[in-house]
Amino acid sequence: MSILNPSSKFIVLLFVSAMVILKSNTIFNLIIAAVCMLAMILDNKVSKRRMMLGIVYILFFSVSLFISVMLYGRSGSGFEFNNSMRYSEPIHLASRAFTMSIIGMSFSMTTNYIDFSLSLMQQLKLPIKFGYGVLAALNFIPVIRHEFIMVGLSLKSRGVRYYFLPIKSATVTLIHVFEHSEKIAMAMESRGFSSGKRHFYRRLHLGICDYVFIVLVVIIVTVMLIVL
Repeated sequence: MSILNPSSKFIVLLFVSAMVILKSNTIFNLIIAAVCMLAMILDNKVSKRRMMLGIVYILFFSVSLFISVMLYGRSGSGFEFNNSMRYSEPIHLASRAFTMSIIGMSFSMTTNYIDFSLSLMQQLKLPIKFGYGVLAALNFIPVIRHEFIMVGLSLKSRGVRYYFLPIKSATVTLIHVFEHSEKIAMAMESRGFSSGKRHFYRRLHLGICDYVFIVLVVIIVTVMLIVL
């Protein structure tokens, strides 16, 4: 999946996600999840360790959702099984949550975020301002993580302790992130990112593989929707 254009992959996975939401079929959900996992396994650029760790987290979340629906059901009263709740409904909800998470993970693990931002601007004609805004937001994720760790260590060195939620660390981190974002916005505006047409150093294109991928997925998903 890494060889595909990010825009074609994004549109196809968005289409598949919409079908998963609209189609109430557990088998359909599990087939889609299995295909996405197989695609990640066959992709040499995907870290298998990270993939397995992500699947474990997603499984834990899906099982938790299944147990919650089984325990509470429609009545929402007490930790006891609701006999009126069919097993198929909690299984379907858990499978849908599992499949949607796997679809998102397959996209994130097989897509370079810089290529995705460029593809949004070049193939999907997203305005330059918003395209670079997406790129800046994605680049901010490691900055937020680093700031949160540094603020936590700073508070810890001063004897500040928290037992459940690190609210103080989160608050200070948000303040620092806002300062960084304001500096980046001013730098982008001073370099003319807010006006005029810009040229790209690297151009992305839709290839034969992208068109074949789009057509095959649409046909296969449509057939599955009819048969299942």
